[in-house]
Formats: sequence, C-alpha cells, structure tokens
Amino acid sequence: MVLFGAACAAPQSQQLKDVLPEGWKQEPLIEGADSAVSAVSPKACTPLYEALDGASASGEGQGFRNAAGTYLFARDVKDEGLAAVVDKAGNGCSTMRMRYDSAQIVYRVQREAGEGTVLRLTATDDGGQQIAHMLVGVKSGPGSTRLVRVLNSESSLTKADSDALRLALDPAIAL
Repeated sequence: MVLFGAACAAPQSQQLKDVLPEGWKQEPLIEGADSAVSAVSPKACTPLYEALDGASASGEGQGFRNAAGTYLFARDVKDEGLAAVVDKAGNGCSTMRMRYDSAQIVYRVQREAGEGTVLRLTATDDGGQQIAHMLVGVKSGPGSTRLVRVLNSESSLTKADSDALRLALDPAIAL
C-alpha cells in the first residue's frame, strides 16, 4: 500500500528576539565584567548569591536592551534545582549585603506573584541612594532551567519590563 500526503515538519519554536515587544534590541553579552564580591551577608542570603552567580557563568544566553536603558538577559542552564534554591533563598533573604572591593551594596529582596520564581531586588549604596532595580526570574523546563534578569540602573522597572521577563521565562520560546 502506498500513502500520499504532505510531509509535516515539526513546528519551529519561536525565538525570544522575535517575540519580545517592539523596542527591545538584541545586544552582545558582556562577559567577565563582574566586580569581585568579598562577602555576602547574612548567611541566609549566601545560597541566593551563589545560585545566581553560578548560573550566570554557565550556559548560552541572549541579551537585549530597550530605549529606557533596561537590560534583559536570558540564559538556559543545566541546573534543574536552581528554581528551588532561588525560591527557598528568596523566602529566607529579605536584605542581602554584598561587600565589593571598595563599597557595600544592599539589596532589598521581594518576591513577585505569578508563575515561576521571580524576585525583585532593589540595590542601594552605602549612603542609601538607589542604584539599580532588578527582577530575577527562574523557571524549570524540560531538560534545563531558564534564568532571566531584567536590570535598570537609571530608573524603576515598569510593568512592561516585568511582562518581558515573564515572556522570556517561557521555556517554549527558544533563546
């Protein structure tokens, strides 16, 4: 018996660069630009720092920037336990202090409602001046975990920034 019919290719997954709202432009990732952290306190925040620092150093990623100066960074990592570590650390770490070479930065850590683990971090310098606003999202998918950071050092993050993070967390969207 011979069967005739159109061959159906498997559907191609959408690319993050194609589904982010208008205004997000792809940018090269900056590697190795992190300052040396000499201490993290309190101890309850150490797992959060270690999880995010380790995940940032592994896997492939994509970076985007919008006109407001907000940067979105998405990376797939092999650490399937990352979401649980970040979730637990986010519950136990409301204020994280990070000592750098010449300064201390204090991050206020708040949980965001919604699917996946999303933390809002607001950074202040030694004098209490807000210096950065960040959302960190982690969501496990089949075979890997998606880590997304949205950061703006000039102004507060908007609902559109939060929506872009949630879109980038979708494991069905390829990086």
